[in-house]
Amino acid sequence: MVRVERRVEELSRLYRLEAQREQVALNPRQLKLLDYLRQSGASISNGEYQTLFTVSKRTASNDLHELASHGLRAVEGAGPSTRYRLAQAET
Repeated sequence: MVRVERRVEELSRLYRLEAQREQVALNPRQLKLLDYLRQSGASISNGEYQTLFTVSKRTASNDLHELASHGLRAVEGAGPSTRYRLAQAET
């Protein structure tokens, strides 16, 4: 649990959520996704998220929507071709 808490703190600093004084609680899948997107610079689709984390379409959609509500990811496209990428950190 301490490792997860440290990772959340690191991501908070990285994306300047501390400046907004917003506390973000992310699940392990979301943390892994943010790591993947940050390291690879790639984007991901809902279907790829489902496959990568072995979750249902609804769970994938909920996880991705929650990340958007915290400003951590950006959406490109619409419908079946929608891609999700890391939101640009404010400087």
